[in-house]
Amino acid sequence: MWKELNMYDRWMFGILLLLTAASNTSTGGASIGICLGILVMLVQGIRQRRLPPMDKGIGIVIGIHTLLWAVSSCFSLDPAHSFRELWAVTYRFLPLCFAMMYLRERWQLRWIWLVFALSVFVDDAKALWQYATFQDLGWGHRPTGFNHSPTFLASHMLMAIPVLFFAAGREYMKPREKTFLLVTAVFAFFLLILSGTRGGWLAFLGTAVIYALCDKNYRKRAFVAVSSLLVVLFLAALALPSFQARLLTMTDPSYQSNSERILMWQSAADIIGDYPVTGVGLDEFGFAYNTKYISPLARERAESPEKYWTGHGHPHNNFLKMFSEGGILGLSAFLLLHGYFLWRYIRLWRQERHAFPYGLMAILVLTALVLEGMTDTNMNQVPIMREYWLLAGILLVAGAAETGEGGKLHAGKQEKAPG
Repeated sequence: MWKELNMYDRWMFGILLLLTAASNTSTGGASIGICLGILVMLVQGIRQRRLPPMDKGIGIVIGIHTLLWAVSSCFSLDPAHSFRELWAVTYRFLPLCFAMMYLRERWQLRWIWLVFALSVFVDDAKALWQYATFQDLGWGHRPTGFNHSPTFLASHMLMAIPVLFFAAGREYMKPREKTFLLVTAVFAFFLLILSGTRGGWLAFLGTAVIYALCDKNYRKRAFVAVSSLLVVLFLAALALPSFQARLLTMTDPSYQSNSERILMWQSAADIIGDYPVTGVGLDEFGFAYNTKYISPLARERAESPEKYWTGHGHPHNNFLKMFSEGGILGLSAFLLLHGYFLWRYIRLWRQERHAFPYGLMAILVLTALVLEGMTDTNMNQVPIMREYWLLAGILLVAGAAETGEGGKLHAGKQEKAPG
């Protein structure tokens, strides 16, 4: 297995394991993994004058996405800052490329899922300790794990739950390994509840509905998932007054978190009206909102307009963020990118004949992020998107790796490569 890989494949698989281990626990560790991956690819490219082939369609879509945002950035309120942010956005696609170029064998998938489960388990264990010891990390009695905020924790758990449940159904996983994956998935569900992230709860419900609609064979499992969430929330509300209060706020428009979101959405609409084509520039919503467009009714404000970065930096909605910062160009780039990947996931799912298809797994991961992103901005966050693109790359090549066609596909294409 490991010994059969050539030197570069061996190094890159080790780097993929590092990225997987860091996906839920360490942004710095993931950065180190990406830098090491770039270094290995540079050495391989120089010495062999070729690299494993990358998916042409994905490369074209990423190129168009980057070009559209580059045009928008030229008209930014601060072009230099927007171009730096564009580089950071493009840089986050590298885990996707690493997985698609170097992941080829079934045994590699087994190790990937085990390391991913361990990463999720460690993150949840820390979050549970924070909750059990009543640590106030600036969000009240809401744990964060290794993440910046409870909403980040919720995003990671929303991605982890379908991945772990589906991975536990693979034939190549051993019985004890399947048990570990399932236990970790349930643990992740439990921490999703404890995170207190209302948008995360709604996203879980919505994802379960999509799960049920995709195929009648999965409707019983989806019903169990929805029922479990509702039962746990009900029991938590009975046992903990804080949970009951948080549940009641979901339908209260006067609750400050809700009213502030509505005001931010209105301000985002005003920005779009003034900058409809190119927007205010990538990562410039915070500046525009806190210096000019903030509602006089808003209570959550920056310390001063000069310190605009101390206020809200996004409108708590992925679509409004992309539209206000990139205008029609930025929103088109966002929809093209994720629409293309959704199409690839659907196509993959329809080609598969497994009980737990990788394509459906990917659809649910993207669905969870999009739905949570209706009330928060998550698809611009570094750790979340690094994990998402890593999982996307793994899932897009997992079918070929599982059937043993991954190595043949790479080898066949490399024989035609120049040099």
